[in-house]
Amino acid sequence: MKRSILGLVLFILGVSLLGCSSEGDAEEQVTYEGPRLKIAVYGEMPAYKFERIQFVQVDREYLFKKGEDANYDALFVMNNVHEEADTPEFAPVFKSLPYPVFFIDTYAEAYVFLHPNTGLGWVDDPGYNLFFATGSFKDENGTTFNRSITYQHPREEDQDYESLYVQLFKAINSMIH
Repeated sequence: MKRSILGLVLFILGVSLLGCSSEGDAEEQVTYEGPRLKIAVYGEMPAYKFERIQFVQVDREYLFKKGEDANYDALFVMNNVHEEADTPEFAPVFKSLPYPVFFIDTYAEAYVFLHPNTGLGWVDDPGYNLFFATGSFKDENGTTFNRSITYQHPREEDQDYESLYVQLFKAINSMIH
């Protein structure tokens, strides 16, 4: 009888330890493995670092004077400057850039920023941000590419931002190559 109980206890302990295996619990590391990207950032710098990505902070003056001549793969317009960027003076600048422009962490699609006289602007704010990133790019042939990456659960605070950035880097790579 003791042997049966001991065997049962060892069996249960063994099964429970299998359920606690560290291999199954380890989160898969999401990485961007495409070509190196140099990204201009207007607003707050992203809080994450990526091995193949170089973020370069730019200011308003730079965008208006030298943005077209810059050697960037994309521009990120961060959330803290969206209200300023949603003005008629910015639209021609964004449209003239020879690389994709993405608006990070917004409820509005890129169209609102690129065509500010639509009246869509900030009045329809639903109180949460739907898009992690939404952007547009017109290539040398005049073809316009639009991309949006949405939050999986937009009303939740906890998001996998690193994964969302990697999706965005892949989208940029597909737009420019």
